[in-house]
Amino acid sequence: KLRVFKLWVNDTACGDATCQAVGSLLGKAKVLKTVDIDIDESRCSQEGLAALSRSVANKAVDFKVNDRKVEVGGAPTNPNPAQPNRAQREVNPMKLLPANLWGISGKQLMELANEVLEKCTGVNENPNVYQVVELIIKPACASRNVSYAILKNPKGKKCDTFVSHAWFESFLAFVEDIREFYKDFETRVFWICFAANPQTWPKEQLNELLGPSALQSPFFIALQQCSSF
Repeated sequence: KLRVFKLWVNDTACGDATCQAVGSLLGKAKVLKTVDIDIDESRCSQEGLAALSRSVANKAVDFKVNDRKVEVGGAPTNPNPAQPNRAQREVNPMKLLPANLWGISGKQLMELANEVLEKCTGVNENPNVYQVVELIIKPACASRNVSYAILKNPKGKKCDTFVSHAWFESFLAFVEDIREFYKDFETRVFWICFAANPQTWPKEQLNELLGPSALQSPFFIALQQCSSF
């Protein structure tokens, strides 16, 4: 009974596996009128895209990939590789980088602490984590709509140390405690929730990023990859 099939793949890491899964679904449909798919073609091989097209070869369909009509049975190509398709343009880096790459180095954490000292002197010389997020982290990340860690490391930085903390504690004391504990503080890479998770996202988007269960959350993924806690 499927007549119109529209799909926007917003996870560019899917690649050929997505083509195979979608092709299998389309192959079961008896009649198809329109197939309209948005996918990051740079992550799919020409063979994978051609296989997706062939899955509807025996059906009379209007087949489009990223708003371009494609001859059924052929592989779509991006006519202008320098111009990203819609799926590529609208994917936030936070959805592309695994959570264990949302790390921040000790050196970067100390730079943030120095910025806190500079901006809070004479105003609030002992801000807690909530206040630092509002004063510095959110304004810095607003335009990019990413976490502070990804703002500082756009390609990600693999964490080796997972750190938990209290949001009402002194931010400067928190940083100083970590600095004193680790001799290799500057080069060590930490996963800390206020820096790792995006603080500017609305609640609905943040809940989606955090996942439906604790075992799928960025916290769990990072914990599995870290060697120190």
